[in-house]
Amino acid sequence: MASLRQIQQLESITKQLEAQGMRLAKLNAHGAFASVQDSEILAVYPNEDQLPHYARDAELFIGTIDDIGSWIAGVHWLTAYNGMLGIDNGDKRRRLENTERERQLMEALRTGQPPRLKR
Repeated sequence: MASLRQIQQLESITKQLEAQGMRLAKLNAHGAFASVQDSEILAVYPNEDQLPHYARDAELFIGTIDDIGSWIAGVHWLTAYNGMLGIDNGDKRRRLENTERERQLMEALRTGQPPRLKR
């Protein structure tokens, strides 16, 4: 049974992930976490509209609720640090992501093949 602290932590993490375009869900495959109880392992996935259909089940992070909280703190720290240095800001990142999505779409329309990442 979950405690009030765990429920509040889960709600907080869910809100933070939604703000970043991600969602929290139960892990489908166990792999390295086979020895941990099923109810303790969660996965972070991109929101349905963030990636092409074939990549929507990609796990961005796997771990316990505490692990995911630490990972989110790291993502926030990196974003703030890059913004402080002027390396990255949200507008620049969004513009580059949209440019790549458009490139993949045009390539898929031109060739009739699913889009591939540019290397």
